[in-house]
Amino acid sequence: MRRAAALSLTLAAAAFPAPAAPADNWRVANERSSLTFSFVINGIETDGAFPEFEGRGRFDAAAPEDSELTLEVAVAAVDLGNAVANHFARSVDWFWAEEHPVGTFRLDRVEPEGDGLWTAFGTLRLRGVTREVATALELELGEATARAWGEAVFDRTEFGVGRGPSAALVEVSDEIRVRFDLVAESTH
Repeated sequence: MRRAAALSLTLAAAAFPAPAAPADNWRVANERSSLTFSFVINGIETDGAFPEFEGRGRFDAAAPEDSELTLEVAVAAVDLGNAVANHFARSVDWFWAEEHPVGTFRLDRVEPEGDGLWTAFGTLRLRGVTREVATALELELGEATARAWGEAVFDRTEFGVGRGPSAALVEVSDEIRVRFDLVAESTH
């Protein structure tokens, strides 16, 4: 697994650009992408990132609802900017990275909304919990590359993130904002 881009997971739908050749295969270009998030801890807005992930899938411009994508995010590599915070984020009370080192987003379909806007629908799996998710995204489409960006909001408690003794020591917002800026390359 390599560099930055989902939780977004839903976000990864961005890897499936649009009107190109039918049933094109795509790869998320990690070195050109990012996946960051923000939340409030003890009243202070805090940022983090998932620097390691990989994504691959298929997009058919004639049938975008049949698109496929799997984005795997190394939650064991979550980065909050300091070693102590990273340790707690990876602990059993939070992401439980030892038991669940990878979060997975699976795209079920994308739907065009017009003017470069799309909605991605899929499932997100964290800590062994799977939930349906949807998010809006914007696309810039090229022949061999595409860029998608946007923001999704998740309730961390739906995935069991932030339970246990260490979670009682801090006040963390339930709402987590995930920002993605993904570049995908066609692998024909």
